[in-house]
Amino acid sequence: MTVKLSHNKLRILIVFGSLDIYGREKGTLRVAEVLKDAGVSIHFFISRDWGSAIKEELLKSGFSYSTVHFGTTLGKAMLEYPPNILFMLKALFLFPVELLKEVSRFRPTHILFGNWGEFLYAFPALIFLKIPVIYRLGDNLPKGIYGIIFRNIIAPRVKIFACISEYVKKHALNNVIPEAKLEVIYNVAPVICDDIKLPCIYRKSQDEIIISYVGQMHVYKGIDLFVQAAIDYVLERRDIVFYLAGDYTYENPFAEGQINKVKNLGLEDRVIFLGYIRDPGSLLRESDIHCAPSLCDEPLGNVVLEAKAAGIPSVVFPDGGLPEMIEHKVDGFTCSSKTLHSLKEGISFFLNNKEIRDSAKKNAKNSLNRFHKQILAEKWIKVFRETMRGV
Repeated sequence: MTVKLSHNKLRILIVFGSLDIYGREKGTLRVAEVLKDAGVSIHFFISRDWGSAIKEELLKSGFSYSTVHFGTTLGKAMLEYPPNILFMLKALFLFPVELLKEVSRFRPTHILFGNWGEFLYAFPALIFLKIPVIYRLGDNLPKGIYGIIFRNIIAPRVKIFACISEYVKKHALNNVIPEAKLEVIYNVAPVICDDIKLPCIYRKSQDEIIISYVGQMHVYKGIDLFVQAAIDYVLERRDIVFYLAGDYTYENPFAEGQINKVKNLGLEDRVIFLGYIRDPGSLLRESDIHCAPSLCDEPLGNVVLEAKAAGIPSVVFPDGGLPEMIEHKVDGFTCSSKTLHSLKEGISFFLNNKEIRDSAKKNAKNSLNRFHKQILAEKWIKVFRETMRGV
């Protein structure tokens, strides 16, 4: 199936001021890739002050980009360091001017945002521009004063919010965003590179089972539950190894506490903290089971898509958008509650039966069809075409 719409006139300017490539950034980059493959012109507007990994990724993927002075993240942390205030004020003046220049140069049919802070820096320019604004809504709406700003300043200027899950759409509806402005478009399935190998990940025997976690090393991700489950299992069985991939190098006493807990038990060769890895697929491809025990309500979860692309089932907690990606006991397991007991129930469902595990691996790979890039490209192109001026 190929996209046959006449859309080569679409020109999308993506405002992308992130520090690094995390879940939201990965999702936006995959959207840009499928649109570019479909013939849409894409140009990124990124920070000149940070984001070297983003520049590297854009160059590798063949995207054009321009740089601009972005302000810091809006919030209380900004006030704790006075130079951030001057940095922000500089961005409030320069960013709208540079955006107007970039629009004049690139002449986009649409501007795509994915972060409300970036939108606010751009807002003075948007007052003068008639270009349709599309907002990729990858998180719940902010609370408090920023929620009020979102509903009263951002929402009226946005033509369509592309929600990454039904969960995010429901949350937006509950925050009085008109349903006519909400469209659910899931994240695009990634491509797992088979030629990338991590020498630190290997099976000591053919029967060894690898269970993995990939993500941020914070308490709200359920790391302590995953580590405790890992300890319980490896003390009972010799045929299991648990891997955790995620950066814990920057002032993270919680992660350090979990690492020390494993070391004190002498289990560091069975419960292994890899630190940050650029390509999560290199771990997931070698794994048998993936776990995403998030205690917070995840809007969706790119890592579950990455696990599907690697051909392994995911064990997820029941809230947020993660359950939308799982067919329970077919290509994954949705736990009944956010507890250690429920997490171990999900792991054991696949761990204790190789036939079920192998079937789930096959089903996980096949379930990617609904996240296929051609299907999602058509949905994005439909949004852009229906919001073009004069259409």
